Amino acid sequence: MKFVRDDNSSEGNDVKPRFTDLPEAVQRLADAMIGIDANWCFEDWLQEKAKGDLEILNIDLQRARLQAEQRLFRIESLEQRLELPDEVNGDGRLQRNLFDCFDIVDRGLANNQKKNRLQQTDEDELEPHPASYLTALLPGEACDDPFLAITAQSILFEIHRIVGEGKDSAPLEMIAETLLARKISKEEIEEALDHLLMQGEIHEVEDNCFIAEE
Repeated sequence: MKFVRDDNSSEGNDVKPRFTDLPEAVQRLADAMIGIDANWCFEDWLQEKAKGDLEILNIDLQRARLQAEQRLFRIESLEQRLELPDEVNGDGRLQRNLFDCFDIVDRGLANNQKKNRLQQTDEDELEPHPASYLTALLPGEACDDPFLAITAQSILFEIHRIVGEGKDSAPLEMIAETLLARKISKEEIEEALDHLLMQGEIHEVEDNCFIAEE
């Protein structure tokens, strides 16, 4: 790097020095910094700036890694929620009876057909939600939260299972016991319950006791 005075004579840090081989904006910055501190060195400043930017970049990478790990954890959690308990039928064979409890497939197809009719041409060009095949199965109006969809369907399944065992209604503590074991949080259970109640898919017949819409 070379400094030159206004009279084009080469010198070190002097009055109004300029970097002739750098862009104009950098020259102005150098002039301003030297005006503030006569001992200011461009090379030292550039190195410190590079170190600071590298530290920021490293923090950004660590944040991106943490977000990826959190996303992986939520995906694994979602996968666990999809694993329904096996039940033994009369002849001793294992069976899964989610679809026997309520018409989840029919509701999902109906939601998909309704959504397709309402979409405009430009909306069709948008990339679909990666979990749209799950959210389409959510009772009531469609949403874009796959975790809410899975939690709501799990609650419906538990209500049907508990009532199917002879109880008049499904107590919240029995529903929550099963869902908490699947690593579904208390907050997510409450959110899904509120959604189902607002959609009229379940009814609270007693305090914290629920039945499903017939």
